[in-house]
Amino acid sequence: AHLAMIQLRNVMNYPQTMPLILVHDADAMPLTAEQIDADTLAAFALEHNDRALAAKLQTRQSQIEYAMAKGAALPTLYLYGGYNTSYFTNIDNIAAYDSFWNQLKNNQGAYVQVGISIPLFSGLSRTADIARSRNSWNIARINEAETLKEIETEVATTVQQLRGFAKQHIAANAKAQATRMAYDGMKAKYEKGLASAIDLQTTATLLLQAEAECLYTGLRYVAQRRMADYYSGKPLIRK
Repeated sequence: AHLAMIQLRNVMNYPQTMPLILVHDADAMPLTAEQIDADTLAAFALEHNDRALAAKLQTRQSQIEYAMAKGAALPTLYLYGGYNTSYFTNIDNIAAYDSFWNQLKNNQGAYVQVGISIPLFSGLSRTADIARSRNSWNIARINEAETLKEIETEVATTVQQLRGFAKQHIAANAKAQATRMAYDGMKAKYEKGLASAIDLQTTATLLLQAEAECLYTGLRYVAQRRMADYYSGKPLIRK
């Protein structure tokens, strides 16, 4: 067993001085792939995933720019208004002038001005701006649809692969347990002189391979589960 652990660390490029704990029980890893509904996960990702939100915002921005371009080609109506008043006095002869409040009231004035601007001489450039912004909006909508379709496909693929990795890990774990039992039996025979060292070494090698496969499938499951968690709104990289 110790020799098998040394070989396993060597295959994994794992430091020989650090402890390596192998999980032999499939129940120790929460294989919840069957509980994940691809449609529910895809619906959540299409509403909250960063790529989906960015594509939708880009479409909305292009739509606003198109509306602004159309608005710039329309006549513009201006409305101005104002109010004014004044006060004057002579310090040497204050009585010759009305009081402050009377002057403010009597000297007040107001005005309203209405204007209109018709873009007669920039029609070609404004038409070009409208066409360009309309094309940008159409492209943004196409990109949004493609992005959402890609996310939906990625979610379905992720869930399907996750279920496959879960089944592979369960099978590899069962194989490792069976190989462990075979090794323990061969070790008992070897200690009693009923088996050779070559037989024990062969069984130890098979156990090493089975445990390495169990570890490999478990790591693949964990990595794929992180992808499923990412589409459910959890960060891909965690502390």
